[in-house]
Amino acid sequence: METFGYGGHPVAYVRRGAGDPVILLHNGGMSHAIWRHQIEALARSREVFALDLPGYGRSPGPPGGLTLHGYADLLGAFAGHVARGPVALAGNCMGAAISLTYARRRPAAVSALVLVNPLTEATFTRGVLGGLHLAGRYAPGIARPVARAAARWRVPEKAARRMLRLQLGRGDGELTRDPELLACWANPHQIRTLTGTLQDMSSYGALDRIGPGEDLPPLYVIWGGRNRILPARAGARLVARLRPRAAVNLRDAGHLPMLEAPETVTGLIERFLADAGTAPARRSRSRSRSQEQVPAEARAVAAQAQAAATEAQAAAADARDGA
Repeated sequence: METFGYGGHPVAYVRRGAGDPVILLHNGGMSHAIWRHQIEALARSREVFALDLPGYGRSPGPPGGLTLHGYADLLGAFAGHVARGPVALAGNCMGAAISLTYARRRPAAVSALVLVNPLTEATFTRGVLGGLHLAGRYAPGIARPVARAAARWRVPEKAARRMLRLQLGRGDGELTRDPELLACWANPHQIRTLTGTLQDMSSYGALDRIGPGEDLPPLYVIWGGRNRILPARAGARLVARLRPRAAVNLRDAGHLPMLEAPETVTGLIERFLADAGTAPARRSRSRSRSQEQVPAEARAVAAQAQAAATEAQAAAADARDGA
């Protein structure tokens, strides 16, 4: 991997291919590894950059990671370092929020914006882990000591597998035993960085208030219909505000659709980038030209939430036992 110096810390990234640049950003808790299939496929026609954000993968970063606006600053610096013109951005969860935040600042610097399960305060609060944020807001005297203790945890493999299972639409499978994904949870910086993101969740709330008249680059959304971290039901509300050119719901995917349905997600990204390249750079989002609506209700949300809550509690118990 190559490195880019930022804030006194190395930021690791993978570079592949040649052509128009596209930058891939992962979700909290993971690394560039979630984009493994898309990196190689997109590199056939584009120059692809996939980062390990500070605090994840091979990028140590400052304690607690960066704020949302700090990550957007980093993205801007990195884009300026690797590209001379506009870049396409694709991000998952936190990576989508960072991409959207940067695009709001500099819409002309972004040729296309592909948001996968975008993280906002509202989408997180309605997920199975949303209680963590609510506890921090309404019971900070309890939440802060717990967060400080959690930041010292070293996640054992059993707990890491549970956390991976929680992110998958079908719950189990080879991905829960994938060494590269499990290694993300072994990163000693990760829990501290995730805790920092949780404490900064109010910043992500700004994305819930985006208005239809806001100037943005060509925008596309992919959501996992079985996403328990950021439910599709909450995602439908966000999509209604964003009014993207296209919004696709992958019924059986969860929080990591690029790994769960790699060929489908790769095909969608390629289609979206091609669409953005044949249309004006930006236009009014008052009405989408071609929009496949995310369903208003995710299937069996209540049952999924109950099962996911059990998994989350078990993972937390495993982490405490392994601390």
